Amino acid sequence: MKQEIVILARSLPHHGLGGMEVVAWDLAVEFARLEYPVRVITTSLPDRRGEFEQDGVYVVPLAKASSGRYSRAWWRESRHYFSAHCMDTTLAVLSVSAAAFGILPLKKHMPDVPFIMQAHGTSWGEVISKWRSKRLRSLLGSAKNIAWLPKDMHAYRKFDAVIAVGERVFKDLRRVPVNWALPENHVHLMKNGIDTAIFHPSMENRVKVREYLGISGSTSVIISASRLHAQKGIVQGLKSFAKILGKFPDAVYLIAGDGPERERLETLANDLDIIHSVRFLGAIKRNELAQFLQASDVFLFLTERIEVGVTLNVMEALSTGLPCVVSDHLSLPVSSYIYKVRPSVSSAVEEAVFFQLSRNDWRFSESNLPSQYALRYVAENYLKVMAINREVPPSTL
Repeated sequence: MKQEIVILARSLPHHGLGGMEVVAWDLAVEFARLEYPVRVITTSLPDRRGEFEQDGVYVVPLAKASSGRYSRAWWRESRHYFSAHCMDTTLAVLSVSAAAFGILPLKKHMPDVPFIMQAHGTSWGEVISKWRSKRLRSLLGSAKNIAWLPKDMHAYRKFDAVIAVGERVFKDLRRVPVNWALPENHVHLMKNGIDTAIFHPSMENRVKVREYLGISGSTSVIISASRLHAQKGIVQGLKSFAKILGKFPDAVYLIAGDGPERERLETLANDLDIIHSVRFLGAIKRNELAQFLQASDVFLFLTERIEVGVTLNVMEALSTGLPCVVSDHLSLPVSSYIYKVRPSVSSAVEEAVFFQLSRNDWRFSESNLPSQYALRYVAENYLKVMAINREVPPSTL
Protein backbone atom coordinates (compact mmCIF):
# COMPACT_ATOMS: atom_id res chain seq x y z
CA MET A 1 0.00 0.00 0.00
CA LYS A 2 1.40 3.40 -0.99
CA GLN A 3 2.65 5.49 1.93
CA GLU A 4 2.53 9.22 1.39
CA ILE A 5 3.16 12.49 3.16
CA VAL A 6 -0.06 14.50 3.32
CA ILE A 7 0.30 18.27 3.58
CA LEU A 8 -2.64 20.54 4.35
CA ALA A 9 -2.23 24.21 3.40
CA ARG A 10 -4.89 26.84 2.96
CA SER A 11 -2.87 28.45 0.15
CA LEU A 12 0.03 27.69 -2.18
CA PRO A 13 1.99 29.75 -4.72
CA HIS A 14 -0.91 28.85 -7.04
CA HIS A 15 -3.05 31.17 -4.91
CA GLY A 16 -0.49 33.91 -4.28
CA LEU A 17 3.26 34.20 -3.88
CA GLY A 18 3.67 34.74 -0.14
CA GLY A 19 6.38 33.44 2.16
CA MET A 20 4.24 30.79 3.83
CA GLU A 21 3.05 29.52 0.45
CA VAL A 22 6.57 29.28 -0.96
CA VAL A 23 7.92 27.45 2.10
CA ALA A 24 5.10 24.89 1.98
CA TRP A 25 5.36 24.24 -1.75
CA ASP A 26 9.15 24.03 -1.87
CA LEU A 27 9.12 21.49 0.95
CA ALA A 28 6.49 19.40 -0.85
CA VAL A 29 8.54 19.43 -4.05
CA GLU A 30 11.71 18.44 -2.19
CA PHE A 31 9.94 15.53 -0.48
CA ALA A 32 8.92 14.36 -3.95
CA ARG A 33 12.52 14.69 -5.17
CA LEU A 34 13.50 12.47 -2.25
CA GLU A 35 11.04 9.94 -3.67
CA TYR A 36 8.30 10.29 -1.09
CA PRO A 37 4.79 10.40 -2.57
CA VAL A 38 3.27 13.75 -1.57
CA ARG A 39 -0.38 14.82 -1.55
CA VAL A 40 -1.25 18.46 -0.82
CA ILE A 41 -4.81 19.32 0.18
CA THR A 42 -5.67 23.00 -0.27
CA THR A 43 -8.51 25.43 -0.89
CA SER A 44 -10.10 26.00 -4.29
CA LEU A 45 -8.02 27.58 -7.03
CA PRO A 46 -9.62 30.48 -8.92
CA ASP A 47 -8.26 29.45 -12.31
CA ARG A 48 -8.00 25.68 -12.03
CA ARG A 49 -10.47 22.88 -11.40
CA GLY A 50 -9.90 19.31 -10.33
CA GLU A 51 -6.90 17.45 -8.91
CA PHE A 52 -3.56 17.62 -10.72
CA GLU A 53 0.11 16.75 -10.43
CA GLN A 54 2.92 19.30 -10.62
CA ASP A 55 6.64 18.89 -9.91
CA GLY A 56 5.95 15.40 -8.58
CA VAL A 57 3.36 16.65 -6.07
CA TYR A 58 -0.31 15.58 -6.22
CA VAL A 59 -2.50 18.65 -5.52
CA VAL A 60 -6.10 18.46 -4.32
CA PRO A 61 -7.95 21.80 -4.42
CA LEU A 62 -11.25 21.47 -2.55
CA ALA A 63 -13.83 23.11 -4.78
CA LYS A 64 -16.24 24.03 -1.98
CA ALA A 65 -13.59 25.72 0.20
CA SER A 66 -13.16 29.45 -0.46
CA SER A 67 -9.84 30.18 -2.11
CA GLY A 68 -6.91 30.99 0.16
CA ARG A 69 -8.71 31.29 3.49
CA TYR A 70 -9.98 29.32 6.43
CA SER A 71 -13.73 28.81 6.51
CA ARG A 72 -16.30 26.38 7.83
CA ALA A 73 -16.29 24.78 4.39
CA TRP A 74 -12.51 24.27 4.61
CA TRP A 75 -12.67 22.54 8.00
CA ARG A 76 -15.58 20.37 6.83
CA GLU A 77 -14.28 19.51 3.35
CA SER A 78 -10.66 18.86 4.38
CA ARG A 79 -11.83 16.45 7.08
CA HIS A 80 -14.23 14.72 4.70
CA TYR A 81 -11.59 14.34 1.97
CA PHE A 82 -8.90 13.10 4.35
CA SER A 83 -11.29 10.61 5.94
CA ALA A 84 -12.32 9.24 2.55
CA HIS A 85 -8.92 9.13 0.81
CA CYS A 86 -6.00 9.28 3.24
CA MET A 87 -6.67 7.28 6.38
CA ASP A 88 -4.93 4.11 5.17
CA THR A 89 -2.19 5.62 3.00
CA THR A 90 -0.69 8.37 5.13
CA LEU A 91 2.88 8.13 6.39
CA ALA A 92 2.85 11.56 8.07
CA VAL A 93 0.66 14.68 8.20
CA LEU A 94 2.13 18.16 7.90
CA SER A 95 -0.13 21.06 8.82
CA VAL A 96 0.98 24.38 7.31
CA SER A 97 -0.03 26.75 10.08
CA ALA A 98 -3.56 25.82 11.26
CA ALA A 99 -4.63 24.08 8.04
CA ALA A 100 -4.93 20.58 9.55
CA PHE A 101 -6.87 21.61 12.66
CA GLY A 102 -10.02 20.19 11.06
CA ILE A 103 -8.61 16.67 10.81
CA LEU A 104 -7.11 16.47 14.30
CA PRO A 105 -10.18 14.51 15.57
CA LEU A 106 -9.15 11.72 13.15
CA LYS A 107 -5.71 11.37 14.74
CA LYS A 108 -6.96 8.95 17.39
CA HIS A 109 -7.69 6.46 14.59
CA MET A 110 -4.08 6.74 13.30
CA PRO A 111 -1.90 6.20 16.39
CA ASP A 112 1.25 5.42 14.38
CA VAL A 113 1.01 8.43 12.06
CA PRO A 114 2.91 11.54 13.23
CA PHE A 115 1.01 14.82 12.97
CA ILE A 116 3.41 17.74 12.58
CA MET A 117 2.56 21.44 12.54
CA GLN A 118 4.67 24.00 10.68
CA ALA A 119 4.20 27.24 12.66
CA HIS A 120 4.72 30.53 10.83
CA GLY A 121 3.64 32.57 13.81
CA THR A 122 1.48 32.43 16.90
CA SER A 123 -1.70 34.28 17.75
CA TRP A 124 -0.01 35.66 20.86
CA GLY A 125 3.05 36.73 18.88
CA GLU A 126 0.78 38.60 16.46
CA VAL A 127 -0.96 40.32 19.37
CA ILE A 128 2.36 41.54 20.81
CA SER A 129 3.58 42.70 17.39
CA LYS A 130 0.38 44.65 16.72
CA TRP A 131 0.41 46.26 20.17
CA ARG A 132 4.02 47.35 19.69
CA SER A 133 3.16 49.01 16.38
CA LYS A 134 0.76 51.38 18.22
CA ARG A 135 -1.22 51.76 14.99
CA LEU A 136 -4.97 51.96 15.59
CA ARG A 137 -5.80 49.53 12.79
CA SER A 138 -3.31 46.99 14.14
CA LEU A 139 -4.58 47.39 17.69
CA LEU A 140 -8.14 46.72 16.55
CA GLY A 141 -6.98 43.76 14.45
CA SER A 142 -5.36 42.13 17.47
CA ALA A 143 -8.83 41.22 18.78
CA LYS A 144 -9.07 38.52 16.11
CA ASN A 145 -5.72 37.07 17.18
CA ILE A 146 -6.80 37.01 20.82
CA ALA A 147 -9.94 35.12 19.80
CA TRP A 148 -7.81 32.53 17.98
CA LEU A 149 -5.42 31.96 20.90
CA PRO A 150 -7.53 29.39 22.83
CA LYS A 151 -8.14 27.44 19.60
CA ASP A 152 -4.43 27.38 18.87
CA MET A 153 -3.48 26.23 22.34
CA HIS A 154 -6.11 23.48 22.27
CA ALA A 155 -4.75 22.25 18.92
CA TYR A 156 -1.04 22.50 19.78
CA ARG A 157 -1.25 19.77 22.41
CA LYS A 158 -2.60 17.30 19.83
CA PHE A 159 0.38 17.52 17.48
CA ASP A 160 3.38 15.23 17.93
CA ALA A 161 5.70 18.12 17.08
CA VAL A 162 5.44 21.79 16.19
CA ILE A 163 8.13 23.18 13.92
CA ALA A 164 8.89 26.90 14.15
CA VAL A 165 10.12 28.45 10.91
CA GLY A 166 12.27 31.01 12.72
CA GLU A 167 13.78 32.13 16.02
CA ARG A 168 10.96 34.54 16.87
CA VAL A 169 8.27 31.89 16.42
CA PHE A 170 10.39 29.36 18.33
CA LYS A 171 10.62 31.72 21.32
CA ASP A 172 6.89 32.53 21.19
CA LEU A 173 6.02 28.83 21.23
CA ARG A 174 8.14 28.26 24.35
CA ARG A 175 6.89 31.19 26.44
CA VAL A 176 3.76 31.93 28.44
CA PRO A 177 0.90 31.47 27.64
CA VAL A 178 1.58 29.08 24.74
CA ASN A 179 3.85 26.76 26.73
CA TRP A 180 0.95 26.00 29.08
CA ALA A 181 -0.42 23.80 26.28
CA LEU A 182 2.73 22.87 24.36
CA PRO A 183 5.56 20.93 26.06
CA GLU A 184 9.06 22.16 25.23
CA ASN A 185 10.12 18.76 23.88
CA HIS A 186 7.47 19.08 21.14
CA VAL A 187 8.89 22.34 19.79
CA HIS A 188 11.56 22.34 17.08
CA LEU A 189 13.32 25.10 15.20
CA MET A 190 13.85 24.70 11.45
CA LYS A 191 15.23 27.08 8.87
CA ASN A 192 13.32 27.95 5.73
CA GLY A 193 14.99 26.07 2.91
CA ILE A 194 15.97 27.74 -0.35
CA ASP A 195 15.56 25.79 -3.57
CA THR A 196 19.06 26.00 -5.00
CA ALA A 197 17.85 24.35 -8.19
CA ILE A 198 16.13 27.69 -8.91
CA PHE A 199 18.18 30.23 -6.95
CA HIS A 200 21.84 29.92 -7.88
CA PRO A 201 24.42 32.10 -9.63
CA SER A 202 24.21 32.14 -13.43
CA MET A 203 26.39 34.32 -15.63
CA GLU A 204 24.37 33.13 -18.62
CA ASN A 205 21.13 34.51 -17.14
CA ARG A 206 22.94 37.66 -16.01
CA VAL A 207 23.89 38.42 -19.60
CA LYS A 208 20.50 37.40 -21.01
CA VAL A 209 18.41 39.47 -18.59
CA ARG A 210 20.59 42.55 -18.99
CA GLU A 211 20.17 42.30 -22.75
CA TYR A 212 16.40 42.05 -22.18
CA LEU A 213 16.49 45.16 -19.97
CA GLY A 214 18.62 47.01 -22.50
CA ILE A 215 21.49 47.67 -20.08
CA SER A 216 25.20 46.92 -20.28
CA GLY A 217 27.20 44.43 -18.29
CA SER A 218 28.82 47.28 -16.33
CA THR A 219 25.56 48.97 -15.31
CA SER A 220 24.99 48.95 -11.54
CA VAL A 221 21.73 47.17 -10.73
CA ILE A 222 19.95 47.25 -7.36
CA ILE A 223 16.94 45.03 -6.77
CA SER A 224 14.18 44.77 -4.16
CA ALA A 225 11.60 41.98 -4.07
CA SER A 226 8.57 42.03 -1.78
CA ARG A 227 4.88 42.77 -1.64
CA LEU A 228 4.40 46.48 -2.33
CA HIS A 229 3.07 47.32 1.10
CA ALA A 230 3.69 50.44 3.18
CA GLN A 231 5.80 48.51 5.72
CA LYS A 232 8.13 46.85 3.21
CA GLY A 233 10.49 49.83 2.88
CA ILE A 234 10.26 50.54 -0.85
CA VAL A 235 9.62 54.24 -0.16
CA GLN A 236 12.94 54.49 1.64
CA GLY A 237 14.54 52.42 -1.09
CA LEU A 238 13.43 54.91 -3.75
CA LYS A 239 14.62 57.90 -1.71
CA SER A 240 18.01 56.29 -1.16
CA PHE A 241 18.27 55.33 -4.82
CA ALA A 242 17.71 58.97 -5.81
CA LYS A 243 20.94 59.83 -3.98
CA ILE A 244 22.77 56.75 -5.22
CA LEU A 245 22.23 58.00 -8.77
CA GLY A 246 24.44 60.96 -7.85
CA LYS A 247 27.47 58.63 -7.76
CA PHE A 248 26.22 55.96 -10.17
CA PRO A 249 24.21 57.92 -12.76
CA ASP A 250 23.57 54.91 -14.98
CA ALA A 251 22.31 52.71 -12.11
CA VAL A 252 18.98 50.87 -12.41
CA TYR A 253 16.60 49.96 -9.58
CA LEU A 254 14.46 46.86 -10.16
CA ILE A 255 11.38 46.48 -7.96
CA ALA A 256 9.79 43.03 -8.11
CA GLY A 257 6.35 42.48 -6.64
CA ASP A 258 2.90 44.02 -6.60
CA GLY A 259 0.51 45.33 -4.00
CA PRO A 260 -1.62 48.24 -2.80
CA GLU A 261 1.26 50.75 -2.76
CA ARG A 262 2.34 50.35 -6.37
CA GLU A 263 0.62 53.48 -7.73
CA ARG A 264 1.93 55.58 -4.85
CA LEU A 265 5.46 54.25 -5.38
CA GLU A 266 5.35 54.99 -9.11
CA THR A 267 4.20 58.52 -8.31
CA LEU A 268 7.05 58.94 -5.82
CA ALA A 269 9.61 57.73 -8.38
CA ASN A 270 8.23 60.29 -10.81
CA ASP A 271 8.30 63.09 -8.19
CA LEU A 272 11.92 62.23 -7.34
CA ASP A 273 12.72 62.42 -11.07
CA ILE A 274 14.15 58.89 -11.09
CA ILE A 275 11.35 57.09 -12.91
CA HIS A 276 13.62 56.66 -15.96
CA SER A 277 15.98 54.52 -13.86
CA VAL A 278 13.37 52.47 -11.97
CA ARG A 279 11.73 49.34 -13.39
CA PHE A 280 8.57 48.08 -11.69
CA LEU A 281 8.53 44.40 -12.63
CA GLY A 282 5.15 43.60 -11.04
CA ALA A 283 4.20 40.15 -9.81
CA ILE A 284 6.54 37.64 -11.45
CA LYS A 285 7.10 33.91 -11.23
CA ARG A 286 9.83 32.58 -8.98
CA ASN A 287 12.07 31.38 -11.81
CA GLU A 288 11.80 34.88 -13.30
CA LEU A 289 12.69 36.44 -9.94
CA ALA A 290 15.75 34.20 -9.77
CA GLN A 291 16.87 35.45 -13.19
CA PHE A 292 16.44 39.12 -12.22
CA LEU A 293 18.43 38.45 -9.05
CA GLN A 294 21.14 36.79 -11.13
CA ALA A 295 21.32 39.94 -13.26
CA SER A 296 21.67 42.32 -10.28
CA ASP A 297 24.52 43.60 -8.10
CA VAL A 298 22.91 44.38 -4.70
CA PHE A 299 19.73 43.25 -2.98
CA LEU A 300 17.98 45.96 -0.93
CA PHE A 301 15.32 45.18 1.71
CA LEU A 302 14.48 48.03 4.11
CA THR A 303 11.37 46.57 5.68
CA GLU A 304 9.88 48.20 8.78
CA ARG A 305 7.87 45.08 9.56
CA ILE A 306 8.98 42.60 12.20
CA GLU A 307 9.34 39.68 9.82
CA VAL A 308 8.61 36.18 11.11
CA GLY A 309 11.48 33.75 10.69
CA VAL A 310 14.37 34.15 8.31
CA THR A 311 13.20 36.25 5.37
CA LEU A 312 13.02 34.20 2.19
CA ASN A 313 13.72 37.06 -0.21
CA VAL A 314 17.07 37.81 1.45
CA MET A 315 18.09 34.15 1.49
CA GLU A 316 17.10 33.74 -2.16
CA ALA A 317 19.27 36.74 -3.04
CA LEU A 318 22.20 35.27 -1.12
CA SER A 319 21.71 31.99 -2.94
CA THR A 320 22.18 33.73 -6.30
CA GLY A 321 25.44 35.28 -5.10
CA LEU A 322 24.24 38.77 -4.16
CA PRO A 323 25.32 40.87 -1.19
CA CYS A 324 22.30 42.17 0.75
CA VAL A 325 21.66 45.52 2.44
CA VAL A 326 18.82 44.95 4.91
CA SER A 327 17.01 46.37 7.95
CA ASP A 328 18.97 46.00 11.17
CA HIS A 329 16.12 44.34 13.09
CA LEU A 330 15.87 41.29 10.82
CA SER A 331 16.79 37.87 12.20
CA LEU A 332 19.40 36.56 9.76
CA PRO A 333 22.48 34.34 9.89
CA VAL A 334 25.86 35.97 10.36
CA SER A 335 27.32 36.48 6.90
CA SER A 336 29.92 38.77 5.39
CA TYR A 337 27.42 39.35 2.58
CA ILE A 338 24.63 40.69 4.81
CA TYR A 339 24.92 44.37 5.74
CA LYS A 340 22.43 45.63 8.30
CA VAL A 341 21.36 49.28 8.38
CA ARG A 342 18.70 51.34 10.06
CA PRO A 343 16.20 52.04 7.26
CA SER A 344 15.41 55.53 8.55
CA VAL A 345 19.07 56.59 8.33
CA SER A 346 19.46 57.35 4.63
CA SER A 347 23.19 57.99 4.85
CA ALA A 348 23.78 54.49 6.27
CA VAL A 349 21.73 52.88 3.49
CA GLU A 350 23.54 54.83 0.79
CA GLU A 351 26.98 54.16 2.26
CA ALA A 352 26.31 50.40 2.37
CA VAL A 353 25.06 50.33 -1.22
CA PHE A 354 27.93 52.55 -2.42
CA PHE A 355 30.41 50.14 -0.84
CA GLN A 356 28.89 47.13 -2.57
CA LEU A 357 28.64 48.79 -5.97
CA SER A 358 32.25 49.95 -5.72
CA ARG A 359 33.69 46.50 -5.00
CA ASN A 360 35.57 44.76 -7.77
CA ASP A 361 35.60 41.22 -6.35
CA TRP A 362 32.34 40.20 -7.98
CA ARG A 363 30.85 37.14 -6.40
CA PHE A 364 28.46 35.87 -9.04
CA SER A 365 30.24 32.58 -9.64
CA GLU A 366 29.24 31.11 -6.27
CA SER A 367 26.35 31.14 -3.82
CA ASN A 368 26.52 33.03 -0.54
CA LEU A 369 23.84 30.84 1.08
CA PRO A 370 24.88 29.03 4.31
CA SER A 371 24.56 25.29 3.72
CA GLN A 372 22.00 24.75 6.49
CA TYR A 373 19.52 26.87 4.54
CA ALA A 374 19.59 24.64 1.46
CA LEU A 375 16.21 23.03 0.84
CA ARG A 376 17.57 19.47 0.74
CA TYR A 377 19.14 19.86 4.18
CA VAL A 378 15.91 21.26 5.63
CA ALA A 379 13.68 18.59 4.03
CA GLU A 380 15.84 15.78 5.40
CA ASN A 381 15.55 17.25 8.89
CA TYR A 382 11.76 17.44 8.56
CA LEU A 383 11.79 13.73 7.76
CA LYS A 384 13.82 13.09 10.91
CA VAL A 385 11.25 14.96 13.01
CA MET A 386 8.40 13.03 11.40
CA ALA A 387 9.99 9.83 12.71
CA ILE A 388 10.92 11.08 16.20
CA ASN A 389 10.04 9.50 19.49
CA ARG A 390 7.84 11.90 21.43
CA GLU A 391 10.25 11.93 24.35
CA VAL A 392 13.27 13.35 22.52
CA PRO A 393 14.59 16.72 23.72
CA PRO A 394 13.71 19.90 21.80
CA SER A 395 15.61 20.32 18.55
CA THR A 396 17.33 23.33 17.02
CA LEU A 397 18.25 21.69 13.73
